[in-house]
Amino acid sequence: MKRKDHIIVKPEAHQDSMNIRVGVVATNPLAELESGTGWISTIFQQNMVICRKHGNAFVFREIGNADVAPLSWQSEHKDSFRENANFEKWKMLLELLEEPGVTHALIIDADAALVNHKIDSVRVMARELEKVAKDILLADEDWRERGAGRINGGMLFAKATDYSRMALKEMLVSHQQGTHYRNHPYKCIQNDQLCLQEWYNLNTINALKHFHITSGIKYNFAPQVWTHRQSGRFNVTLKERNMVDSNLHIVHFMGAWKNVILNILPKITAAQGLPSVKFAKVLKRHQSTKEKLEEIAQMKCNNGFEYVKCLDVDVCASGAPASGKFAFVLTHTLDNGKDRRNLMPETNLKPMLDQARRYSTDVILIVPRDAEHPLRKEEKENLTRQNILLMEVPWSVPPHAKYHPEKNWCGPQDFLRLHALNLTKYDAVAYYDMDIQLQGDVISLFRCASTGRFLTAPGFMSPLNIGVFAVKPSQGLLDAALTFSETADYSNEDAWDNGGWLPSHGKFPGSECAQGYFHTFLYKRSPRAQRALEKHNVQIVSNQIDQCVWNYQNTCPKRNFNCASVRAHHKGPGHYGTDCSKYSEREGF
Repeated sequence: MKRKDHIIVKPEAHQDSMNIRVGVVATNPLAELESGTGWISTIFQQNMVICRKHGNAFVFREIGNADVAPLSWQSEHKDSFRENANFEKWKMLLELLEEPGVTHALIIDADAALVNHKIDSVRVMARELEKVAKDILLADEDWRERGAGRINGGMLFAKATDYSRMALKEMLVSHQQGTHYRNHPYKCIQNDQLCLQEWYNLNTINALKHFHITSGIKYNFAPQVWTHRQSGRFNVTLKERNMVDSNLHIVHFMGAWKNVILNILPKITAAQGLPSVKFAKVLKRHQSTKEKLEEIAQMKCNNGFEYVKCLDVDVCASGAPASGKFAFVLTHTLDNGKDRRNLMPETNLKPMLDQARRYSTDVILIVPRDAEHPLRKEEKENLTRQNILLMEVPWSVPPHAKYHPEKNWCGPQDFLRLHALNLTKYDAVAYYDMDIQLQGDVISLFRCASTGRFLTAPGFMSPLNIGVFAVKPSQGLLDAALTFSETADYSNEDAWDNGGWLPSHGKFPGSECAQGYFHTFLYKRSPRAQRALEKHNVQIVSNQIDQCVWNYQNTCPKRNFNCASVRAHHKGPGHYGTDCSKYSEREGF
């Protein structure tokens, strides 16, 4: 998909002759904009209503992965796509300022909302620029301690002047050329926010004269002050704030604060004495695209915050090395010392061992070294006969985990599988719960993961099901997981690390155990998760894959789904629509 601009609200003439554009950039077609539900649709509706009321144009730029693909100087890691998408905001701002008759333009992040219904916020910004005789207005993070003067890139406002256009072009050139840029000392080879900060600090392109750094409390306010126990990453400078405030113009729901959008935005609107914004479809598309978007929403693959298209594992695998060393991983807590003749169900184990022989893939059983009922001699001998490698590990739950209930907790059986992250002799490993039966070839799952990915499928009632995952192991990844467990707490109000429940609407099964833990750690990448990954220099891409194929659970939301497509059967036969049975449940097996 190529970038495309949608004029959502057309501009109206004003007596002051200002012609202002408000723009937003979002990556990939978003099903929520079609359905009129979810956080991003809620924010778009808010911005549409306010722009329409004050007669300012509202433009949405839709971009695909190809538009933000790694540049020639970038390595193809997870951050390059995100960083390039952020620089797309500058490109859109420049193009809006080059339109005939446009006097000013505002670009805000997709998770930022104009909130003042009674005051035209963009004209307030324009008058502030006129007052200080500058060209570009940016907001700092003075809403938090030590944030004054620290630029936040979630809001960019500029006057259509020769300087504004020159500055934006030069910074875009710096990013495009990256390490090869020679015009000025600082190269924009990291995120856009750091580039803005350094160019301002170094007075590059005479920025001190032309950039106006103003208050984030006014123009880029974080909603932490309104959240439960003021939960968030920073200590805030305001302990409370009235939602009816003439100096409150933009609220930025960055990071995990997206979880409170559906709660806070209606409250701000109601506080101003206005009825709730009525939701409608933001984008009108032709029928085939609409059906595709509906399928994305139905499949429930997500990126930690919203529903996205599931990764095509076979396509991903086609770009992987032709060979590799792989391992199936199983775990058992050995907490039952009675009848263990069915330690690993034969009907599930046999198809896995068959594939392991076919592809020279190892099978590993991980058990706790200090188990209450350790493996008996004959059990170990049976594992050896089946060519299953035994791995005894020192803990089931990370020894210094901050959240560690003593009883009635699924943590020990869930977190035992963390040891799979450190099986560094393998290019990729795939973990399977013991109640999963392979019904198709899964070698492409290994090959896809070997490209540097962590792969999971969504759950039937949760945004992630940890019964199947594939990953490229590394010592750093395990170290980061342990660091996160030591610093991040869990609560039934805010989930792991105050990360919230999105895209679920509330607490989900397994949220207090590995399903919620991994979702916050590697998909939401909450503040403590991000710091842990950076501390241990981990570069890994997290993707979700089709649950109907790779982790079938009771049912499949696809229309006309064929049970022959199932490669890993977790639960069933289904009782909710689609009825795909395991081999052992089929007549005549």
